[in-house]
Amino acid sequence: MYTPNQPLMNVAAADESVGNSIAGTEFQANTVDAPGHRATLSFWDHVFIFDGVPYEKLQTVLLLLGGFASDRTTAEVTHQNKCKDPKREEHLNKYRLKKKERCFEKRIRYNVRREVALKMKRKNGQFARKDTIGRTSMENTIESPLELACTNCGMSSNDTPMMRRGPAGMRTLCNACGLFWANNRTLRDTSKRFRYDHMLPNFTNTNDHIESDYEIVI
Repeated sequence: MYTPNQPLMNVAAADESVGNSIAGTEFQANTVDAPGHRATLSFWDHVFIFDGVPYEKLQTVLLLLGGFASDRTTAEVTHQNKCKDPKREEHLNKYRLKKKERCFEKRIRYNVRREVALKMKRKNGQFARKDTIGRTSMENTIESPLELACTNCGMSSNDTPMMRRGPAGMRTLCNACGLFWANNRTLRDTSKRFRYDHMLPNFTNTNDHIESDYEIVI
C-alpha cells in the first residue's frame, strides 16, 4: 500500500469533546510535494484511505482530531537547514575517513609485543604481576631484617626468639625482657643474669676422659 518514497505522519486523536466515536482514531498523511495527499483514517480496526486530499483540508482534519497546524514552508526550510548543517557534514566526513582507515583484519604486531615484554618485570623467568612483585620485596625485607639489640640487657635480636615491645617502642626489648615488661610494667634486673659468651665450647677428647671448657661469668 505504501512505498518508501511516501513518508507518513501519525497523529493520535486526543479530542475528548468528540467522544468515543473519535477515540482510538489514527490519522496518517504523506508530506510529499504534490497537489494532493493520501490520507489514511484508522478507526476501530477499520482503515479508510482517501487520495487527493488538499493540504488545507488536511490541516482542518488534524485540528479537529486534536492535532496542530504546521506551516509547509517552515517545515521544508527546517528540513533543508538540517541537511545543510556544516557541523553535521564535517562530522560525517570525519566518520567516513575514520571508517576507511580502519583495518578489521587481525594483524599480529610482533614489535609492539616485544617492547611490552621487555618492559614487564619477571620472576623466575616468567611474567610477574605487580602484587607478586610487592609481595616478593616484602618477603626479602622480612627475611633479612636489621640486627637489633635489647635496650635493657643488650642481647642481640639473633639470639632471642623475637624482639618485643618496650617502654621505648616496638622491637626494643628481647623476648624475656619484653614478657617481663608486659606482665609487670617494670624492667627486669639484669645484674644477676648469667651471661654466656658467643663462642662455642671447645671439646678436647683424650683416651681416658673428655674435657670441656665453659666460660661462665657471674
